Amino acid sequence: MTEGRSLSIIELGEIRDEPTSASSVRGTRAAARPLHGAAVLLLSLVVLAAAAPWAQRTVSVVPASRTATAYLAAESVFVVDPPIPDGERYLSAYARPAPAGAAVRRRWQAPLARTGDYLDVRTERGLVLATAVSAPNRVFQTTAFDAATGRQRWQHPGSLQPTADGGLLLTDPREDGSGAVSGVAPDTGRVLWSVPIPPAANPTYHHDPAGRVDRFVLLQPTGEVQVHDAGSGHLLRSVDTLPGDRSAYQRVQVVNELLLLVPPGSTRLVSFALADLGGWSLMPVLDADDPLVGVRRGDDGRMVVAELDLVAGRARIVDVLPGIAGSCQASLPVLLCQRLDGTTALWRLTR
Repeated sequence: MTEGRSLSIIELGEIRDEPTSASSVRGTRAAARPLHGAAVLLLSLVVLAAAAPWAQRTVSVVPASRTATAYLAAESVFVVDPPIPDGERYLSAYARPAPAGAAVRRRWQAPLARTGDYLDVRTERGLVLATAVSAPNRVFQTTAFDAATGRQRWQHPGSLQPTADGGLLLTDPREDGSGAVSGVAPDTGRVLWSVPIPPAANPTYHHDPAGRVDRFVLLQPTGEVQVHDAGSGHLLRSVDTLPGDRSAYQRVQVVNELLLLVPPGSTRLVSFALADLGGWSLMPVLDADDPLVGVRRGDDGRMVVAELDLVAGRARIVDVLPGIAGSCQASLPVLLCQRLDGTTALWRLTR
Protein backbone atom coordinates (compact mmCIF):
# COMPACT_ATOMS: atom_id res chain seq x y z
CA MET A 1 0.00 0.00 0.00
CA THR A 2 1.37 3.38 -0.97
CA GLU A 3 1.99 5.66 1.99
CA GLY A 4 -0.54 8.45 2.37
CA ARG A 5 -3.33 6.62 0.50
CA SER A 6 -6.17 4.57 1.89
CA LEU A 7 -6.96 1.06 0.65
CA SER A 8 -10.59 0.54 -0.34
CA ILE A 9 -12.06 -3.00 -0.40
CA ILE A 10 -15.15 -3.65 -2.51
CA GLU A 11 -17.10 -6.82 -1.76
CA LEU A 12 -17.86 -8.65 -5.01
CA GLY A 13 -20.03 -11.42 -3.53
CA GLU A 14 -19.68 -15.18 -3.72
CA ILE A 15 -18.09 -16.56 -6.90
CA ARG A 16 -19.88 -19.58 -8.43
CA ASP A 17 -19.17 -21.78 -11.43
CA GLU A 18 -22.71 -21.48 -12.75
CA PRO A 19 -23.08 -20.66 -16.49
CA THR A 20 -24.12 -17.16 -17.37
CA SER A 21 -27.27 -16.84 -19.42
CA ALA A 22 -27.45 -14.72 -22.57
CA SER A 23 -30.12 -12.51 -21.03
CA SER A 24 -27.86 -11.81 -18.09
CA VAL A 25 -25.04 -10.84 -20.44
CA ARG A 26 -27.35 -8.56 -22.43
CA GLY A 27 -28.63 -7.00 -19.22
CA THR A 28 -25.12 -6.46 -17.95
CA ARG A 29 -24.04 -4.82 -21.22
CA ALA A 30 -27.13 -2.62 -21.28
CA ALA A 31 -26.47 -1.52 -17.70
CA ALA A 32 -22.84 -0.85 -18.51
CA ARG A 33 -23.63 1.45 -21.45
CA PRO A 34 -24.67 4.46 -19.30
CA LEU A 35 -21.62 3.93 -17.10
CA HIS A 36 -19.41 3.72 -20.18
CA GLY A 37 -20.94 6.95 -21.54
CA ALA A 38 -20.38 8.70 -18.23
CA ALA A 39 -16.77 7.49 -18.12
CA VAL A 40 -16.15 8.78 -21.65
CA LEU A 41 -17.70 12.14 -20.72
CA LEU A 42 -15.61 12.37 -17.57
CA LEU A 43 -12.45 11.47 -19.49
CA SER A 44 -13.27 14.11 -22.10
CA LEU A 45 -13.70 16.76 -19.42
CA VAL A 46 -10.39 15.80 -17.82
CA VAL A 47 -8.59 15.99 -21.17
CA LEU A 48 -10.18 19.35 -21.99
CA ALA A 49 -9.32 20.72 -18.56
CA ALA A 50 -5.72 19.59 -18.97
CA ALA A 51 -5.53 21.12 -22.43
CA ALA A 52 -7.10 24.44 -21.39
CA PRO A 53 -4.49 27.11 -20.49
CA TRP A 54 -4.30 28.68 -17.07
CA ALA A 55 -5.91 32.08 -16.73
CA GLN A 56 -3.32 34.54 -18.07
CA ARG A 57 -1.48 36.71 -15.57
CA THR A 58 -1.51 40.42 -16.37
CA VAL A 59 1.90 41.96 -17.15
CA SER A 60 2.43 45.72 -17.47
CA VAL A 61 5.78 47.29 -18.37
CA VAL A 62 6.85 50.25 -16.20
CA PRO A 63 8.35 53.14 -18.24
CA ALA A 64 11.77 53.15 -16.56
CA SER A 65 15.32 53.14 -17.89
CA ARG A 66 17.44 50.06 -17.29
CA THR A 67 19.53 51.92 -14.70
CA ALA A 68 16.57 53.43 -12.82
CA THR A 69 15.21 52.04 -9.54
CA ALA A 70 11.51 51.24 -9.06
CA TYR A 71 9.56 51.03 -5.79
CA LEU A 72 6.15 49.42 -5.26
CA ALA A 73 3.58 51.34 -3.17
CA ALA A 74 -0.06 50.83 -2.24
CA GLU A 75 -1.60 52.36 -5.37
CA SER A 76 1.49 53.52 -7.25
CA VAL A 77 4.89 52.63 -8.61
CA PHE A 78 7.70 55.16 -8.11
CA VAL A 79 10.74 55.36 -10.38
CA VAL A 80 13.96 57.13 -9.36
CA ASP A 81 16.33 58.13 -12.16
CA PRO A 82 19.99 57.18 -11.63
CA PRO A 83 22.54 59.84 -10.58
CA ILE A 84 23.73 61.93 -13.51
CA PRO A 85 26.54 64.53 -13.71
CA ASP A 86 24.44 66.99 -15.70
CA GLY A 87 20.90 67.27 -16.96
CA GLU A 88 17.66 66.67 -15.09
CA ARG A 89 16.86 63.85 -12.67
CA TYR A 90 13.32 62.96 -11.61
CA LEU A 91 11.14 60.99 -9.26
CA SER A 92 8.21 59.73 -11.36
CA ALA A 93 4.92 58.45 -9.95
CA TYR A 94 2.87 55.93 -11.97
CA ALA A 95 -0.61 54.69 -11.18
CA ARG A 96 -0.95 50.92 -10.80
CA PRO A 97 -2.87 49.53 -13.79
CA ALA A 98 -6.32 48.06 -13.37
CA PRO A 99 -6.69 44.26 -13.10
CA ALA A 100 -7.79 44.16 -16.74
CA GLY A 101 -4.27 45.13 -17.78
CA ALA A 102 -4.41 48.80 -18.77
CA ALA A 103 -1.20 50.67 -19.53
CA VAL A 104 0.88 52.14 -16.73
CA ARG A 105 -0.03 55.85 -16.58
CA ARG A 106 2.28 58.54 -15.23
CA ARG A 107 0.68 60.76 -12.59
CA TRP A 108 3.46 63.29 -11.93
CA GLN A 109 7.20 63.99 -11.96
CA ALA A 110 9.27 65.83 -9.37
CA PRO A 111 12.88 67.02 -9.77
CA LEU A 112 15.58 65.40 -7.64
CA ALA A 113 19.15 66.32 -6.73
CA ARG A 114 21.58 65.10 -9.37
CA THR A 115 23.72 63.18 -6.87
CA GLY A 116 22.91 60.73 -4.08
CA ASP A 117 21.65 57.17 -3.95
CA TYR A 118 18.00 56.64 -3.01
CA LEU A 119 17.44 53.77 -0.59
CA ASP A 120 13.67 53.90 -0.17
CA VAL A 121 10.54 55.54 -1.57
CA ARG A 122 7.18 54.94 0.13
CA THR A 123 3.87 56.59 0.95
CA GLU A 124 2.90 57.69 4.45
CA ARG A 125 0.23 60.10 5.73
CA GLY A 126 -0.55 61.53 2.28
CA LEU A 127 3.15 62.01 1.52
CA VAL A 128 5.74 60.31 -0.64
CA LEU A 129 8.91 59.95 1.44
CA ALA A 130 12.14 59.53 -0.53
CA THR A 131 15.25 58.70 1.53
CA ALA A 132 18.70 59.21 0.00
CA VAL A 133 22.27 58.81 1.20
CA SER A 134 25.19 60.88 -0.04
CA ALA A 135 28.71 59.53 -0.38
CA PRO A 136 31.38 59.67 1.00
CA ASN A 137 30.14 60.89 4.39
CA ARG A 138 26.99 58.67 4.35
CA VAL A 139 24.64 61.51 5.28
CA PHE A 140 20.95 60.51 5.07
CA GLN A 141 18.26 62.88 3.87
CA THR A 142 14.49 62.42 3.46
CA THR A 143 12.38 64.56 1.16
CA ALA A 144 8.58 64.68 1.47
CA PHE A 145 6.45 65.16 -1.65
CA ASP A 146 2.70 65.63 -1.87
CA ALA A 147 1.30 62.23 -2.89
CA ALA A 148 -1.37 63.75 -5.14
CA THR A 149 0.65 66.42 -6.99
CA GLY A 150 4.36 65.64 -6.47
CA ARG A 151 5.01 69.09 -5.00
CA GLN A 152 7.89 69.09 -2.50
CA ARG A 153 6.58 69.77 1.01
CA TRP A 154 9.69 69.65 3.21
CA GLN A 155 13.10 68.04 3.72
CA HIS A 156 15.05 66.75 6.74
CA PRO A 157 18.40 65.07 7.35
CA GLY A 158 17.90 61.45 8.45
CA SER A 159 15.32 58.73 7.75
CA LEU A 160 11.65 58.57 8.75
CA GLN A 161 9.27 55.92 10.10
CA PRO A 162 5.52 56.18 10.84
CA THR A 163 4.48 56.21 14.49
CA ALA A 164 1.42 54.64 16.13
CA ASP A 165 -0.11 58.06 16.93
CA GLY A 166 -0.12 59.28 13.31
CA GLY A 167 3.19 61.15 13.31
CA LEU A 168 6.62 60.50 11.88
CA LEU A 169 9.79 59.50 13.72
CA LEU A 170 13.01 60.99 12.35
CA THR A 171 16.35 59.29 13.10
CA ASP A 172 19.41 61.35 12.19
CA PRO A 173 22.72 59.53 12.77
CA ARG A 174 25.95 61.54 12.46
CA GLU A 175 29.50 60.67 11.48
CA ASP A 176 30.74 60.45 15.08
CA GLY A 177 28.01 57.93 16.00
CA SER A 178 25.85 60.48 17.79
CA GLY A 179 22.62 61.99 16.49
CA ALA A 180 19.03 62.53 17.49
CA VAL A 181 15.59 60.92 17.38
CA SER A 182 12.85 63.47 16.70
CA GLY A 183 9.11 63.69 16.18
CA VAL A 184 7.98 65.37 12.95
CA ALA A 185 4.54 66.71 12.00
CA PRO A 186 3.65 65.12 8.63
CA ASP A 187 1.74 68.09 7.20
CA THR A 188 4.35 70.79 7.85
CA GLY A 189 7.58 68.91 8.58
CA ARG A 190 7.94 70.82 11.85
CA VAL A 191 10.14 69.14 14.49
CA LEU A 192 7.98 68.68 17.60
CA TRP A 193 10.56 67.25 20.02
CA SER A 194 14.03 65.72 19.98
CA VAL A 195 16.01 63.19 22.06
CA PRO A 196 19.82 63.12 21.64
CA ILE A 197 21.55 59.85 20.71
CA PRO A 198 24.88 59.29 22.50
CA PRO A 199 27.81 58.02 20.41
CA ALA A 200 27.52 54.28 19.56
CA ALA A 201 24.01 54.11 21.03
CA ASN A 202 22.04 53.05 17.98
CA PRO A 203 18.29 53.31 18.67
CA THR A 204 16.16 50.16 18.56
CA TYR A 205 12.45 50.29 17.73
CA HIS A 206 9.33 48.51 18.96
CA HIS A 207 6.43 48.24 16.50
CA ASP A 208 2.73 47.82 17.13
CA PRO A 209 0.71 45.11 15.28
CA ALA A 210 0.20 47.49 12.34
CA GLY A 211 3.95 47.95 11.92
CA ARG A 212 4.06 51.50 13.37
CA VAL A 213 6.71 52.53 15.89
CA ASP A 214 5.27 53.06 19.36
CA ARG A 215 8.50 52.97 21.43
CA PHE A 216 12.21 53.33 20.87
CA VAL A 217 15.07 52.14 23.07
CA LEU A 218 18.44 53.81 23.68
CA LEU A 219 21.38 52.06 25.34
CA GLN A 220 23.48 54.68 27.12
CA PRO A 221 27.28 54.26 27.39
CA THR A 222 26.81 53.88 31.16
CA GLY A 223 24.80 50.69 30.66
CA GLU A 224 21.47 52.39 31.30
CA VAL A 225 18.66 51.28 28.99
CA GLN A 226 16.05 53.97 28.29
CA VAL A 227 12.61 53.29 26.79
CA HIS A 228 10.94 56.32 25.16
CA ASP A 229 7.45 56.92 23.79
CA ALA A 230 7.66 57.36 20.01
CA GLY A 231 4.80 59.85 19.93
CA SER A 232 6.11 62.32 22.48
CA GLY A 233 9.73 61.35 23.17
CA HIS A 234 8.94 61.04 26.89
CA LEU A 235 11.07 58.66 28.94
CA LEU A 236 8.85 55.74 29.97
CA ARG A 237 11.34 53.59 31.83
CA SER A 238 15.02 53.42 32.70
CA VAL A 239 16.90 50.26 33.74
CA ASP A 240 20.49 50.03 34.96
CA THR A 241 21.88 46.88 33.36
CA LEU A 242 25.56 47.24 34.34
CA PRO A 243 25.76 48.02 38.05
CA GLY A 244 29.48 47.70 38.70
CA ASP A 245 31.01 47.84 35.24
CA ARG A 246 30.27 51.15 33.63
CA SER A 247 32.83 50.76 30.85
CA ALA A 248 31.62 47.43 29.45
CA TYR A 249 29.98 47.28 26.04
CA GLN A 250 26.77 45.43 25.29
CA ARG A 251 24.18 45.27 22.56
CA VAL A 252 20.41 45.58 22.71
CA GLN A 253 17.64 44.25 20.49
CA VAL A 254 13.84 44.42 20.71
CA VAL A 255 11.90 41.26 19.80
CA ASN A 256 8.13 41.66 20.24
CA GLU A 257 7.68 42.47 23.93
CA LEU A 258 11.17 41.31 24.95
CA LEU A 259 14.29 43.41 25.39
CA LEU A 260 17.34 41.25 24.64
CA LEU A 261 20.77 42.23 25.94
CA VAL A 262 24.05 40.68 24.85
CA PRO A 263 26.28 41.08 27.93
CA PRO A 264 29.94 42.12 27.69
CA GLY A 265 32.30 39.27 26.90
CA SER A 266 29.46 36.90 26.06
CA THR A 267 30.21 34.11 23.57
CA ARG A 268 26.80 32.47 23.65
CA LEU A 269 24.76 32.01 20.52
CA VAL A 270 21.02 31.60 20.99
CA SER A 271 19.19 29.87 18.16
CA PHE A 272 15.47 29.54 17.58
CA ALA A 273 13.79 26.58 15.87
CA LEU A 274 9.68 28.81 14.43
CA ALA A 275 10.22 25.96 10.48
CA ASP A 276 12.36 24.47 7.48
CA LEU A 277 10.63 25.81 4.39
CA GLY A 278 13.51 25.28 2.00
CA GLY A 279 15.82 27.79 0.35
CA TRP A 280 13.65 30.87 -0.22
CA SER A 281 14.77 34.50 -0.50
CA LEU A 282 12.32 36.91 1.11
CA MET A 283 10.85 39.71 -0.99
CA PRO A 284 10.28 43.17 0.53
CA VAL A 285 6.55 43.58 1.28
CA LEU A 286 4.58 46.78 1.78
CA ASP A 287 2.75 46.31 5.07
CA ALA A 288 3.24 44.36 8.27
CA ASP A 289 -0.04 42.53 7.55
CA ASP A 290 1.08 41.40 4.09
CA PRO A 291 1.96 37.69 3.84
CA LEU A 292 5.63 36.80 3.56
CA VAL A 293 6.61 36.11 -0.05
CA GLY A 294 9.65 34.08 -1.06
CA VAL A 295 11.35 33.49 -4.41
CA ARG A 296 13.85 30.96 -5.70
CA ARG A 297 15.14 29.72 -9.04
CA GLY A 298 13.61 26.59 -10.49
CA ASP A 299 15.63 23.98 -12.34
CA ASP A 300 14.54 25.55 -15.65
CA GLY A 301 15.71 29.03 -14.61
CA ARG A 302 12.24 30.42 -14.00
CA MET A 303 11.43 32.30 -10.79
CA VAL A 304 9.22 30.38 -8.36
CA VAL A 305 7.06 32.66 -6.20
CA ALA A 306 5.52 31.34 -2.97
CA GLU A 307 3.52 32.61 -0.03
CA LEU A 308 5.31 31.51 3.14
CA ASP A 309 3.42 30.50 6.28
CA LEU A 310 5.97 30.35 9.10
CA VAL A 311 3.45 29.23 11.70
CA ALA A 312 2.21 26.24 9.70
CA GLY A 313 5.61 25.63 8.11
CA ARG A 314 4.19 25.70 4.57
CA ALA A 315 5.21 27.29 1.29
CA ARG A 316 2.31 27.76 -1.16
CA ILE A 317 3.39 28.25 -4.78
CA VAL A 318 1.49 31.18 -6.29
CA ASP A 319 3.21 31.40 -9.69
CA VAL A 320 6.30 30.56 -11.74
CA LEU A 321 7.57 33.51 -13.79
CA PRO A 322 9.93 33.38 -16.78
CA GLY A 323 12.60 35.94 -17.63
CA ILE A 324 13.06 37.46 -14.15
CA ALA A 325 16.43 38.98 -13.19
CA GLY A 326 15.56 39.92 -9.61
CA SER A 327 14.98 43.08 -7.50
CA CYS A 328 11.44 41.90 -6.74
CA GLN A 329 8.93 43.52 -4.40
CA ALA A 330 5.52 42.12 -3.46
CA SER A 331 2.06 43.03 -2.31
CA LEU A 332 0.08 39.97 -3.35
CA PRO A 333 -1.42 39.53 -5.87
CA VAL A 334 0.94 42.17 -7.35
CA LEU A 335 4.67 41.75 -7.97
CA LEU A 336 7.23 44.27 -9.21
CA CYS A 337 10.44 42.78 -10.70
CA GLN A 338 13.25 43.59 -13.07
CA ARG A 339 13.41 41.33 -16.13
CA LEU A 340 16.40 39.80 -17.86
CA ASP A 341 16.16 42.33 -20.69
CA GLY A 342 16.59 45.19 -18.17
CA THR A 343 12.98 46.37 -18.19
CA THR A 344 10.82 46.64 -15.07
CA ALA A 345 7.31 45.18 -15.02
CA LEU A 346 4.27 44.64 -12.81
CA TRP A 347 2.66 41.22 -12.56
CA ARG A 348 -0.88 40.75 -11.29
CA LEU A 349 -1.18 37.07 -10.38
CA THR A 350 -4.41 35.35 -11.33
CA ARG A 351 -4.05 31.89 -9.81
